[in-house]
Amino acid sequence: SRTPPTSQSPCKYCLLTHSHLSSSDTMPYGEKIIELLREVKNNSHLPSYRSDIMTEIRKEMLRLQVELETTAKQMGLDEDSSPASEYFAYRLALKTYLQRNERGMFLYLFRRMRMILGLVRTGEIDVQRIAQALESIEGGGESAELASSEAISNTERYYLDKFSLAEKKFLTEYSAICQEFDIGVGVNLREDRQPPNQLMVEVKALKTLGTKVLINGRQIDIQKDHFYFIPRQEAETMVGRGEMIEVTRRS
Repeated sequence: SRTPPTSQSPCKYCLLTHSHLSSSDTMPYGEKIIELLREVKNNSHLPSYRSDIMTEIRKEMLRLQVELETTAKQMGLDEDSSPASEYFAYRLALKTYLQRNERGMFLYLFRRMRMILGLVRTGEIDVQRIAQALESIEGGGESAELASSEAISNTERYYLDKFSLAEKKFLTEYSAICQEFDIGVGVNLREDRQPPNQLMVEVKALKTLGTKVLINGRQIDIQKDHFYFIPRQEAETMVGRGEMIEVTRRS
């Protein structure tokens, strides 16, 4: 039977783990994902997508997985192996690095997507113009012609090269959805709308809608250029459809 380590003698399992993780062919693990996350944390503007670092991280994860499988075969270990196994601490460290890389990559992509949606929401980029520019490039349009084109703004031109392929695909598909809503439903999702946030709001009708039953059960006859006090949720819907506008006072 094994003799448990004492406080006077170093834990040989810890020494073994340190020896493996400090070797030149396995270190450093986890440093690339930290570098990647620092980029999106320390930048107020969207940084360029780092495909080079993402590739290195995926290769590192593959090495970690291979090392885990190799160690298990060499030691005859499985998921139920005793913590007293010589390679248990080493394998636990490898799994920790692997999980940290996975979570870090998801966090990196999530933060980038949040920054991109922020650009769309504030109007810094227009998804329709971005989609048209991308379509021009894919169709053989020269980047020099795109750079001198007035079809996109300087800000959009600045961000265009910072998107990954997946992010460009997302913006293209989002533009298509916006066009579908604009044509089929009559709602322009590209506009930055700020619906009223009060419980009851005063609105002015831009169209004659006739008799309408509100969500609170009240029935009103909506006529163009007339003013009404209606529930915020109802106003948000009709303002979004361009049927009403919020007013603070009559003019």
